[in-house]
Amino acid sequence: MYLRDLSIRCSEIELKDYLKSINHVVEIFLYYLPKKYNFCGLGKVNISLAGFKNNFYAECFGIAEYCYPDFELKKFQALSLREQEVEILNIITSPFLFIAKQFHIDPSPLLETSRKTLESNFYLKIPLKISKCHGSRFIKANLMVIHKSGGEDIDLELTNKSQTVVLRENLLSGGHFWNIYYGYSKSKWQGNTFQIFEKDGKITYEKDFSKYIN
Repeated sequence: MYLRDLSIRCSEIELKDYLKSINHVVEIFLYYLPKKYNFCGLGKVNISLAGFKNNFYAECFGIAEYCYPDFELKKFQALSLREQEVEILNIITSPFLFIAKQFHIDPSPLLETSRKTLESNFYLKIPLKISKCHGSRFIKANLMVIHKSGGEDIDLELTNKSQTVVLRENLLSGGHFWNIYYGYSKSKWQGNTFQIFEKDGKITYEKDFSKYIN
């Protein structure tokens, strides 16, 4: 089993609102995590923030539960945005280093992932797999997801044969991973009209780009 997911969980409503605005740190960390990375046979790590005084680790069926110690909501809220992002990165990294120490595993890949996340300045723009070329090859519809403070954005960037962006349109602002997963599941060109579909097959977006095809 390969490590591919992690989450930060909490019981305080106020904190949940904060975590929504800094979920991009989690997504960027996961992006830089080595692909097909076998870490103690774990597939997911859940991190709980609930004012624990000591760290606690348990594992069942490839899912690890880790309690992060000494988290204080008021202190976290008093931090600047940048400081909050760095603190979340520290919280994310903590269970991996704890587990690596317990099982005598080299933590280098995790430290490298943390370093890349920090050096990204907590901003990442990457293409979605549903980006598609038009049948004529004159243009390509690139769906770009932007992980940043305040939630995920999705931009449509229309590029020509020279890879020049001839049109950029924002499709989603301040969204969440689930908005992307369900709302932008697949796409296709219907003639000169580009269509994007939700998970259930409903059309999320469609637009005719005939004037860009010649």
